[in-house]
Amino acid sequence: MIKKVAVLGAGAIGGITGALLYEKGVDVVLIHHNEEFVSIVREKGLHIDGLDRYIKVPVVKKPEDAGCKFDMVILAVKNTSNKGAVPSILPYLSEDGFILSVQNGIPEDELFTLAGKNKIVSGMTGWGANNTEPGHLTKTTGGIFEIGEYMGKPSKRVLEAAEILRYAFEVKVIPFMVVLKWYKLFVNASMSGMGAISGYLYGDTLADENAARLAIKIIT
Repeated sequence: MIKKVAVLGAGAIGGITGALLYEKGVDVVLIHHNEEFVSIVREKGLHIDGLDRYIKVPVVKKPEDAGCKFDMVILAVKNTSNKGAVPSILPYLSEDGFILSVQNGIPEDELFTLAGKNKIVSGMTGWGANNTEPGHLTKTTGGIFEIGEYMGKPSKRVLEAAEILRYAFEVKVIPFMVVLKWYKLFVNASMSGMGAISGYLYGDTLADENAARLAIKIIT
């Protein structure tokens, strides 16, 4: 049973995920390396555009500062930070604890090497968000989480993770996430490509008929 949750990497996706779960009563703590972010959230709370309040979600700078072990860790750091972030959290997983990656791309092979296949659940984030400034996040698009075992049918831990996320988000449980991961990689390539040449966010591209048509052509 999942009782204690951590979000490792409280950027736009991680910060919003952790804060909204906390508001719904989930026992969650944000872990973020940026001292300024930690200080602001502790003092004022996390400001998310679209909400009329600050959310004072618990936050620490390092896993050991939380003083507990975690049943589920939502991994939301950039993929380039995995080699440092993943080993740092492993000593603080409970006996049956696991890491749910909601990162872009296909980091699973690296995560399996760093933590072991039995410790990794695969996930995808179908909504967008940005860091406006330290302690201030903006949700730019709607969407859902999709989670599952990378190479297999949904397990008990996947179903439990989905129930936790559903306190604040729509969640779809997917068998063999490897297929969906590769699909999203193509989509990200097209949308990010459009953003690079136009300055558009994902929502801007979808709202502009010409930009959306060009994004589709990139992957077809």
